[in-house]
Amino acid sequence: MGIKIIYEKCNLCGVCVEKCPFGAMEIKEGKLTINENCNLCGVCVRVCPEKALIKEEKEEKEIDLSQFKGIWFFAETSDEKISRVAFEMLSAARKLKKKLSQEIGAVLLGKNIKDKADQLIKRGVDKVYVIDDDALENFVEETYSAALSYLIEKYRPNIVIAAATMIGRAFIPSVAAKVKTGLTADCTELDVDIKKRLLLQTRPAFGGNIMATILTPYHRPQMATVRYKVMKKAEKTSRRRGELIVMDFNPKNVK
Repeated sequence: MGIKIIYEKCNLCGVCVEKCPFGAMEIKEGKLTINENCNLCGVCVRVCPEKALIKEEKEEKEIDLSQFKGIWFFAETSDEKISRVAFEMLSAARKLKKKLSQEIGAVLLGKNIKDKADQLIKRGVDKVYVIDDDALENFVEETYSAALSYLIEKYRPNIVIAAATMIGRAFIPSVAAKVKTGLTADCTELDVDIKKRLLLQTRPAFGGNIMATILTPYHRPQMATVRYKVMKKAEKTSRRRGELIVMDFNPKNVK
């Protein structure tokens, strides 16, 4: 499922760029492109005067949403330390946990990082999923994407969030594509529809003039990147125990 561009018909009039509520349509180097902000709303298809855009529908098997449990966040690291943005994502996860009563999972990717897990557990993380591998010493979009996708497919979290940093923006859209779910980029607020138990993902639309709240009712996990410095840093809780799950990973064996 996605938006297909028929380049033979596109005359670069810019109508879709102007009307897209999520800023997902761009004209680069004389060519129309669709970026990671696309939410498949279909506005561009409806407004295109040349009928150069098509929303492709793909029949998919219905999935059992009850199999997906847990609120995960990507614990970004920098200079061999857990970044402040990771603790901001943990703060968001703790807020969601109060309403969903699901475990919080943190994902640590890198080299020689297992000893960082305790910092997360002391701030309220129930499980820390670690892939400690030479291939993850430096950030490479394809490798990080393969590693996180591997964990998601194995453990089936309900929600996955990450900070909308340079790293998060670079590889989280690829993860969403690999696990065949949606992604709401650059959120400023996360909440829960208690009745439907769905993640409410709020982000600016129409150039920031309005705020749009987006839901992912039929696919899992529910994924979002979140603006950093809009959430408070999670503080330490009373001393507690958590589980450390260390996974072996060979990026050459993962598509």
